[in-house]
Amino acid sequence: YRDKYRVAVELLNETRAELDEFQVSSRELEQELEQELEATEAKHADLQERITRLEADKEEWKNKFIALQKQHSSTVSAMQLEMDNLRSERDNTLIAIRDLEMGNDELESKHRVTHSSLLDMEIKYNRTIEEKTLLEQEVIAKQELDEECQRLKDDVRDANNEIAILRDRLAKA
Repeated sequence: YRDKYRVAVELLNETRAELDEFQVSSRELEQELEQELEATEAKHADLQERITRLEADKEEWKNKFIALQKQHSSTVSAMQLEMDNLRSERDNTLIAIRDLEMGNDELESKHRVTHSSLLDMEIKYNRTIEEKTLLEQEVIAKQELDEECQRLKDDVRDANNEIAILRDRLAKA
């Protein structure tokens, strides 16, 4: 019986040592996973803030674009009306012809400015589309981070369950 008792005591001591070692490594793993989770959550929050900011910028540029489109339309309508008036005046007098030439020069200048503004807005619109694409990519990256975060949480939960099972086994032994 003494030999069996010594063997049982040695086995118990070895099991305790293994449990202690496992608990230490489990705590270290849990700390690492918690640190990774905190870093992932911080990155997630930063990305969410950036998305919100970029969406606000996108909406602002969209509103500016719409306003400029309306302005351009009214400017074109006004120019058309003015050109019709100038053409009818041209038929009446030479002074009207001179006035019409000056008006046409002015209208062409406005048209160039308007056209230039329109081109600028098209460039800005294209940039907005590119930013939207980048935002969509960031949303995908965010989803991947969320999935990684959930996986890490599941790993922590599984590790805790394994620890509980080992503790139960040790308590029963």
